[in-house]
Amino acid sequence: MAFSGAVVTEVRREFAEDRGWYAAPYVEHYLRPSDLDESMDSCRWPERLGTVQGIGLFRVRGGRPFDAADRELLHLFHAECGSLLRPSLPTEKVVLEDTLTPRERQTLQLLLRGLGDKDIGDQSRSALLARLLGGEECVLRSRSRQ
Repeated sequence: MAFSGAVVTEVRREFAEDRGWYAAPYVEHYLRPSDLDESMDSCRWPERLGTVQGIGLFRVRGGRPFDAADRELLHLFHAECGSLLRPSLPTEKVVLEDTLTPRERQTLQLLLRGLGDKDIGDQSRSALLARLLGGEECVLRSRSRQ
């Protein structure tokens, strides 16, 4: 069993015998009409649930089969450069825009510019910090004490 983040690379003959491969509907419906045959695949085991990363290469029917050197080259490429293929994570800006109200975003921008409580207003800063640290219930509790 491969561990999280591990890259596994195989030529087609290593995971499917000729008889089963050529009888498969996938080969009949997709590869034959495209004049493709031999394949080599590389998969990175998921680091988080719900994500899969793979590279599949095919050769024209009748072409030279992939060999061990081809497999090692694809494996090296995927292991070293696979991070370029990963979907990017949402940026801090996107996360903040999705979770903060327009007023809270404005207050945060002012805080990041170095403005103080008097420049921004005590309630705005308190509300923003409470929202970022503990959610709406903290804001409601702090308002009820005033």
